[in-house]
Amino acid sequence: MLHGLFNHLATLNPYIFMKEHILFLTGKLARTSLERVLDSIQPEEFTSETHNLPFTVAAPMTTDMILRRLDETRNADRIN
Repeated sequence: MLHGLFNHLATLNPYIFMKEHILFLTGKLARTSLERVLDSIQPEEFTSETHNLPFTVAAPMTTDMILRRLDETRNADRIN
């Protein structure tokens, strides 16, 4: 019975069961480590992608700095 309900909901809104896609922004030094962590945890709740901004370290980046350098969001639902 629940299987039928899920199929019905999916036909009404096919996005209801889609995984969230998260774009992780990082600097040059942390990209490899971040990708290694994401690969190791293999999250089922979301898909992810990393984007290297032209900074050595991401911590001091301000919102304005990021907005000037982020040319596309790559269909991300969330940006971290």
